[in-house]
Amino acid sequence: MKQALLSLAALAGLLYLAVEKRPAPPVSAAGPRRAGFLIRFGSDQIGGDGWTCATRLQRYWDTPYESRMRPTSNRDKVTGKGILVEFDAGGYDIQVRTAQGNFSFPADAEAWSAPLPRLNGRVEVRAAPVSAVLTPGPEADDYPSLLEARDGTLWLAYQSWAGGSDQILVRRRPPGGEWSKPEKLDGGGDYFRTAVAQDRAGWIWVVWSAQVKGNFDLYARAFDGRRWRAAERLTTAPGSDIHHALASDRAGNLYLVYQSSRAGNFDIYARIYDGKRWSTELPVSADPANEWEPALAAAPDGRVTVLWDTYASGSYDVLSRTWENGKLGPVVPIASSGAFEARASAQYDSLGRLWIAWEEGDFNWGKDYGNLIPESGRGLLVRRQARVAVLVNGRRMEPVAPIAEAVPEDLRQVFHQPRLVLDPKGVPWLFVRYRINLPQGQMGESSRALWRLGATCYRGGRWLPLIEFPEGHGRIDAPVAAAAGRDGNLHVAWVSDGRLWPSGTPRDQDLYIARIPAASGSLEPELSGFVPPAENPAASHAREAEDVARMRDYRARTGAQVFRIARGDIHRHTDISWDGNRDGSLDDAYRYALDAASLDFLGVCDHQAGQSIPYNWFRIQKAVDLFTIQGKFAPLYSYERSLPFPDGHRNVLFAQRGHPI
Repeated sequence: MKQALLSLAALAGLLYLAVEKRPAPPVSAAGPRRAGFLIRFGSDQIGGDGWTCATRLQRYWDTPYESRMRPTSNRDKVTGKGILVEFDAGGYDIQVRTAQGNFSFPADAEAWSAPLPRLNGRVEVRAAPVSAVLTPGPEADDYPSLLEARDGTLWLAYQSWAGGSDQILVRRRPPGGEWSKPEKLDGGGDYFRTAVAQDRAGWIWVVWSAQVKGNFDLYARAFDGRRWRAAERLTTAPGSDIHHALASDRAGNLYLVYQSSRAGNFDIYARIYDGKRWSTELPVSADPANEWEPALAAAPDGRVTVLWDTYASGSYDVLSRTWENGKLGPVVPIASSGAFEARASAQYDSLGRLWIAWEEGDFNWGKDYGNLIPESGRGLLVRRQARVAVLVNGRRMEPVAPIAEAVPEDLRQVFHQPRLVLDPKGVPWLFVRYRINLPQGQMGESSRALWRLGATCYRGGRWLPLIEFPEGHGRIDAPVAAAAGRDGNLHVAWVSDGRLWPSGTPRDQDLYIARIPAASGSLEPELSGFVPPAENPAASHAREAEDVARMRDYRARTGAQVFRIARGDIHRHTDISWDGNRDGSLDDAYRYALDAASLDFLGVCDHQAGQSIPYNWFRIQKAVDLFTIQGKFAPLYSYERSLPFPDGHRNVLFAQRGHPI
């Protein structure tokens, strides 16, 4: 027995961790795999050479429902803490001894299924992903996309910012091997997001959006097994081509979908690669309203479905269309209530059922509200949940248990950006970012909330309790990518900016990766008929479209000059601000301006352009270029200069990009 790997003072006595050996599994060529466990005891105090559990209340920032414009309030709660330990996985038990009792747990997959209560519930053991940082260094790395190729090689594409510009980079890991060094596909530019897929010939394609001469277009490079082919420009129309997704069908044809502003609003377009050439651009949607963030899902029988969300009805709805037998089928509503329903993520299972996840927010999202306005509108981040539906032979079903049951009660108000992936056994996993409000009175406090990555899977008729990613803190919309591996694991890559509880101060932004074992149990999910949101309030402004049109059509003439009304907001915060626990993402600010408020201009004025962090200022300025629509919407490069009392704060606005903070 190996003993005293860890020695801590806990539960009013010493805590010892020891290892009891069992027959060990064979070690792979990549070396022993690590297993992580979170042992949660309660609150803590650190002093001398020990660590003592001490239950205590702390005062936290809280974000109440904004029905009467109440300010951010306070609440008292017990702060739960624990220790994270890592061991070589499998083949032994972890023995824990304390002055209040002893317990053990296996260093294998049992703790992935559900938390293991010990000592009559006073202790909880939960498996935790063992994360490895892939990109240590001063660069800000972002927007990963992940693919397991048919030969088992993992491919990771991402963008990396340093010195005022981006690069598009790729790394690969062969089965049982190590990650390669980064390969640069393009550099010294202004890029937005990556996507990766494999075609019928086995070539690996990476697609990104790049701003060239004031216009964001899509570009691609392909790896033919020996070298990377030259970059190929895939879109040429004026206006931003962004938020792209890439997937391959059963035959190896590539499908590329993207959001394009060429017609004075955002529509969804597509191109298809048949192994020889890319097709002409195909319009997927053509509504005068804005349409956003398409996603793709490929079925086992060769069908490919594209999903997106639209503001055509005056609120965001999730829609879909499916390619079948070479034709694009009719539009099928997935979520079409008056609630905020957006950012779909989807995957087909082996039986051809389409699993779909999306964000569900408030009715009347982004509409007028205030002290003297009857209750109607809602703020941008009052309530945000994740919903899941399953299309079975055209019928919309859903899991019998709500996802909120997997999330601790005090974290259920807001969780964001669901990413749905099926693991190697076909079990659906959902990755979400959830808000953690922070205790007050911290030394050097800079935030009221931070966001963390969590995951849950649907098994046995319920969503299992949320798994916390130890290195998972970051901004609200920090992306995550996942791929089911032939090694029986779910491979996950995500962005973390290094912030730590309880101060929430952003640090270096890096990419992390981890493996999660496939869930055990029945592959047949328990489903019931889909139930849309029950709330259905009246529109907060029944004649809003008419009133906006009248203002935009109004003209005033003074001599030879003609003036019109331009409506905008030059003090909009996002989660980039230290006080942004009640504001949404940077993208949500633009959804609000373009759709919910029908503005002509916007100034995102986060404090010190995101706490004087250069990459935050770069992202804020880039968003202006991404969402500018010539002749219709003209956002400004802006931030809020924050000074202590009595000097006050200032909105700083620029017409050109590139000025320092």
